[in-house]
Amino acid sequence: MTEESTVECPNCSEQIRGGAVTCNNCGFDIRTGESYKMRIKKAKGSRDRRPPATGTVGLIMLVALGFVLLAGYIYQRRVLEEITEEYGSYFERLARVETVEDADSLISSLEQRRDAIEEDEDRQSLLESIISAAERQREEIVGSDNRNNFQGERL
Repeated sequence: MTEESTVECPNCSEQIRGGAVTCNNCGFDIRTGESYKMRIKKAKGSRDRRPPATGTVGLIMLVALGFVLLAGYIYQRRVLEEITEEYGSYFERLARVETVEDADSLISSLEQRRDAIEEDEDRQSLLESIISAAERQREEIVGSDNRNNFQGERL
């Protein structure tokens, strides 16, 4: 019978038969130099740890959502500024309407503008609203003139 060679475990000093990978007494790994406890700790740690990409993906999505909301806000402000610049003069003219001729002139220019816009239903709708307001103002002026004429005839 041949005698097997043995080596001493560097961790617990027990005799390990030659060619063995781990110590049967303490679990020390001869190849890596890690104790049994360290290998268990590493195994548990890798199992308990969530992948780091999950947090990164969530953060990227949150930042992207922020950019989308910011872009929407900026777009909305720009459209509002454009509409104010484009149609502000009509509102100013509407506020200054005092005669039937003023109202008719404003209504005519609004209708021309509305007819020139083919594709933009929102702007057409806005112009329709201003036209309706100008027509109501014209009717008030006509009604007021009629009342004044009627009262003048009674005197």
